[in-house]
Amino acid sequence: MAIPADIRAALRRRQADLDRLGNRIGSELVGLRDSLRDRLIELATDAGGGDWRAGILALQLDQVAAAVAEETGEIQDQWLDGLDAIERATPDFLREVGLDPETVVDVEELATIIDAAQRDAVDAFRAMNLTLSTELVPLMREGYRLESLTELSSRLADRLGVSLEKASTEARTQTAVYARALANAYADTTDLPVGYAYGGPDDGLTRPFCEACVGLWFSRDLVRRLDNNQTGLPHPLESGGGYNCRHSWLAVPLSQAKRWGYKEATEADVRAANSAAR
Repeated sequence: MAIPADIRAALRRRQADLDRLGNRIGSELVGLRDSLRDRLIELATDAGGGDWRAGILALQLDQVAAAVAEETGEIQDQWLDGLDAIERATPDFLREVGLDPETVVDVEELATIIDAAQRDAVDAFRAMNLTLSTELVPLMREGYRLESLTELSSRLADRLGVSLEKASTEARTQTAVYARALANAYADTTDLPVGYAYGGPDDGLTRPFCEACVGLWFSRDLVRRLDNNQTGLPHPLESGGGYNCRHSWLAVPLSQAKRWGYKEATEADVRAANSAAR
């Protein structure tokens, strides 16, 4: 790809900003393991009036979910602050990669789309908390048959290590989803004849779906038909190839994409990409 050096540099800076935020929030989530374990054990002990076994049987999902939400609340606030910073930086980023934010023809629609993306981000964090809580409740129930509170503590710590790593991946992924949604909001509300050029690494870590899309420019009509087969994630315009995807969309006219070495995608390319994702 003959993408100009200044645009490649802008993409790298944008990705570095997303990585810093996603990795910081992910690291803080993983760091909750011991404090969240202790909070759950305290919750069970209190629910049983000092008897942790009785408390385990009495615990309800909403109690565990409330405890998880309280433990992760500060991290969620930090993440949302970081997303606000990404939103503020988006117009300058778009100018650097060739899409002038001033070409937006419906400012009201743009604000509506961005507001929806913000609500989606909040919902994604809440869903992550609920998933974590739902995984923990049956594990705690099993603790009723364990010989000691120490054994329960050890099992909880092990499971939380796995679950919080998943939450960390989710946080990094949702950071990138939000950033793509913002950029796409501007592209959706401009009257310029833009489509979407898919770019990024093509190496041993590249998913088959991404490998099938890299180097192609998709019209607005064709891009809507892409399906990365990633359960729980939005359309590929927002989620790319899926969790931890390293690829980006550039909203540019076909003529510009061709100058960079992109090829215009066809119906056959869409079918090939969708098939590769299955």
